Amino acid sequence: MSHSRRTLFERLRISMTWFFTLFVIILAIFGQSSYQASLLGKILFALGGSLAAIGAFGRLWCSLYISGYKNNTLISEGPYSLCRNPLYFFSFIGALGVGFSMGNFTVPVMIIAAFTFYYPLVVSGEEARLAVIHGERFHNYCKITPAFFPRFSALNEPGEYTVQTKLFRKDLGDAIWFIWIVFFLQLIASLRTLDYIPTLFTLY
Repeated sequence: MSHSRRTLFERLRISMTWFFTLFVIILAIFGQSSYQASLLGKILFALGGSLAAIGAFGRLWCSLYISGYKNNTLISEGPYSLCRNPLYFFSFIGALGVGFSMGNFTVPVMIIAAFTFYYPLVVSGEEARLAVIHGERFHNYCKITPAFFPRFSALNEPGEYTVQTKLFRKDLGDAIWFIWIVFFLQLIASLRTLDYIPTLFTLY
């Protein structure tokens, strides 16, 4: 298969992400945290909300740079000077935030496992395609830029940057869905407290 074509994992990425999200929502609706009424539960929620906000704003930062430029231009400034896949990094942080906001450790561990298994396969396909498109420039970029975990000392921001505003506006909703889910989870927890939703199992 040509590297210029998307791999199977890339084509299924969005569908599998939504499937996993639906599974987590089902856990949130019918599962109750064993730490819900404790100080630890409150700490986990605060941690989750903070991580979800970081993930959302990080994704917004990435969208500002890549909206309209994703494949035809090699972006190496802003968040893309910190690591090669900042959108996935901030997605990971935001997803962890959603997990911790549920007040348990089960879902965050599942999220870590899912990212560890799945996203390297997606990234390898994307980077193989970018290597074909951008050639030596991309290889040089890979040599100096970490793949996933940011190196904040390498931050390079231009004084001015042209943003494709219509495309950026369309990306806004996708960028902040972590925050929406945290609010939704709080609504579910409130309804469960009022006995409108049954508890079918306990999450630890």
